[in-house]
Amino acid sequence: MHLVDYTEIKQQVAAALRDLEHTLERFIDTLSHDAALVSAEGATSDRDALRCICEAYATIDYGQDDAANESPLCLGVVGVSAAVVKQAADLNAVKSALRDRLKVLRPHRVRVPVKDGQGGRVVKSLPLVRVILRELQRSDLNVLAAYRKVPVLTGRVARVAYTRALTRAVYRLPRSDLATMPSTQPAPALPRTSSACASCRPGKPTSRWSRSATPTSAPTSGSQGSTTATAVER
Repeated sequence: MHLVDYTEIKQQVAAALRDLEHTLERFIDTLSHDAALVSAEGATSDRDALRCICEAYATIDYGQDDAANESPLCLGVVGVSAAVVKQAADLNAVKSALRDRLKVLRPHRVRVPVKDGQGGRVVKSLPLVRVILRELQRSDLNVLAAYRKVPVLTGRVARVAYTRALTRAVYRLPRSDLATMPSTQPAPALPRTSSACASCRPGKPTSRWSRSATPTSAPTSGSQGSTTATAVER
């Protein structure tokens, strides 16, 4: 990638992030003052429910103690005016634009010097997206939370149902460690997993091990799972 291309791409990412931040701010401000009906799991009042929902939508940055690819969970539904629905559509369009902008960068990696934790520096291969975000001083951006669209239900809704799905977290491990894991991990296909480990070529030092992750519980959940809201019209 040429320097001119890199500079232009970084400027485009910065513009997409500014659009997202401004659109999201307007949406949250309008939503917080124009909610007619609101309900959220665990909330003790309408005000508390609205606060939880707004925080879930507004949080696109990692907190200091947040794990990677996780974000606040909030299971709820809110009734709003047509103006809020239009702003939600505008926000979803901006999120899609950011995703399209970053998606083309995902296959690319660059070698950059980083601190080694002992006062020195080492050169590591890092995803280009993360390098650009760090240079834009947005290294705390939770990309998946920034991508996540606002689910909008249209029509006369009589009932809202949620389907909770399990995903799997994938870890890269040395083959020697992977071969010993099935004996300590409960799974229905242990013989097949063990035979697959035994058949690995000596020149292939690493493989992958998957385990079930915890289920999610919100239409605004992180990548540990997914929650689909289904509207049933009258």
